[in-house]
Amino acid sequence: LAAGVAQIDHLHVVAAPDSSLVAIGTDAAVDVFSISDRMLDRGWFVQPQMSFGTFEATLHATVCAATANSIPEFLQALADATAEAAEAGPIVIDPFLAEAAAGIDPATLDDAAFDGLLQIAGLASEGEGVQAPERLGEVNALLDVAPPAVREALLKAFLDRLMR
Repeated sequence: LAAGVAQIDHLHVVAAPDSSLVAIGTDAAVDVFSISDRMLDRGWFVQPQMSFGTFEATLHATVCAATANSIPEFLQALADATAEAAEAGPIVIDPFLAEAAAGIDPATLDDAAFDGLLQIAGLASEGEGVQAPERLGEVNALLDVAPPAVREALLKAFLDRLMR
């Protein structure tokens, strides 16, 4: 899997894997969140991992005995998804949204503030419940520009709303 990833334009293996997990990074032409959505469209789940400190956002792919024989098909889907994502270009977060996310104090995030954020992000209408999007690339890209403590608070609030 790692050798195949290294052959795909715009992708690289972040570190030589010691186990069954391969962390995949991208260049500036594409983002992991777009690739993740496009892989899901093709029936494959890869876990996008947000950036943290000096570590870039990555895709995590896991190989096990049940999936090892499917690596060629997976790599083809990954190459196709990456090419499609590169053609579309990286997700660009509206600077207003990025500023709003960065300015959130997780300790004081209340229902009213979260409702406003959901409306700005197009994930809820006034008076209606939260609407989970079919594709998560833009949501994940927005979370990626937020500080980690804000990400955690927003994810907790979002999951709380889904369960209400």
